[in-house]
Amino acid sequence: MKSCNRRTLLAIAVTGALLAAACTTVVREPAHPARVIYREMPPPVAEVRPPPPVAGYNWVPGHYAWRENDWRWQPGHYVQVAVRPMPPVIVEDVVVAPSARHVYVRGHWQWGGNDWVWVRGRWVEG
Repeated sequence: MKSCNRRTLLAIAVTGALLAAACTTVVREPAHPARVIYREMPPPVAEVRPPPPVAGYNWVPGHYAWRENDWRWQPGHYVQVAVRPMPPVIVEDVVVAPSARHVYVRGHWQWGGNDWVWVRGRWVEG
């Protein structure tokens, strides 16, 4: 009779453990979107536009461009090609940062010699 009691107790213990495991609730915190830190462009520099060197030259307004891991002012200057106004900013999707040390540099327009060129936003170590 002792072996029957042991078997019964063992069966009850195993059943209890299985029921406890089945009823265990795992709570996970909801994933919070990573906070994006932007490396914003400084305010524009006020420039005085001088007269063109000769007729037929067009003014490229000064603007910031991301160079050497920082925003660098590109002074306005005259060129011999037609200069259309700088297009509107393109809104880009920002993906998850590669690490907590990274900051996001937004996409921006810069003068490419003959026209405005879009430079895509990117993550840089901040």
